[in-house]
Amino acid sequence: MLLYIRSTNRKQLTADNLCNSFSSKSQITQTSISYLYNLLNDNLKKNTRVTTLYNEWCRIFGRIYEKQETDFVKHATAINQIYPISKLDTNADVVRALFVIQTYYSIIIKLLIQNLFVSLKMPFSKIDVLGDVGDLRALFYGKKDLFNDYIDNFFEIHFFEWFTMIESIDLGFINDIILELDKYETTTSVIKPEAVSDVLKKTYESLMPKDLRHLMGEYYTVEWLVDFTIKHSDYSIGIDESVLDPTSGSCVFLTHLIKMYKEKYSSILSHNELVEKITNNFVGFDINPIAVLQGKGI
Repeated sequence: MLLYIRSTNRKQLTADNLCNSFSSKSQITQTSISYLYNLLNDNLKKNTRVTTLYNEWCRIFGRIYEKQETDFVKHATAINQIYPISKLDTNADVVRALFVIQTYYSIIIKLLIQNLFVSLKMPFSKIDVLGDVGDLRALFYGKKDLFNDYIDNFFEIHFFEWFTMIESIDLGFINDIILELDKYETTTSVIKPEAVSDVLKKTYESLMPKDLRHLMGEYYTVEWLVDFTIKHSDYSIGIDESVLDPTSGSCVFLTHLIKMYKEKYSSILSHNELVEKITNNFVGFDINPIAVLQGKGI
């Protein structure tokens, strides 16, 4: 009842609505990408922690894509046409732009999940904007509202937390995202978890030029093909049967399998037993850090 009352004054969490707020054309996105790109360039040579995280991402990025320099440079114009950042002349410029776009997407996912957590825990609490870099770190390291005490391994210091290492960061763009997300009823995802997958997928597609996503090998598997593949596999939905997806991407196969498992055993197992079985028996791996983060969000 509390969640219903809360939802009457908020936007529905749909792919179209969230894209209106955070697509590449939105003012929040334009401002955030521009600021993050300049912030990264200003700190790469003078902040060793930022440099270390960025270089590690570049190492992983190189292993994932292994493209020639010209493969990325030829998409520089497409990125410049979308975002108000300085002209991208070299492969390094384009790679930094990709890193910033993925950072921004990571911020949206983490703030969305944080919003959901707070909405469930304290449905009528007033939204807190960030006052200083200490607040920023508490939020993105999972310490705010005791997030890590309830959910393990979601908020962690990774490549995309590089901006939290900068003492002089302007928190305005983060607070703008927080306030915009607070307009949404994120608890919809509890009732309809698949909605999160649609929302995140469409948001990411709107941020990254299509040809560039395909160059990087990023393709979303359509729903009917997921269902078709599972149907013709040997998976019998055994109560203790384990599933491993070694190239899980955004976890679309695992999400569908878990839904099938819940439908079969939700009337047999208690809630805690169901959670334990799912977390122990459904496992996914992927080399792409942004795909892993999206999978966790779903």
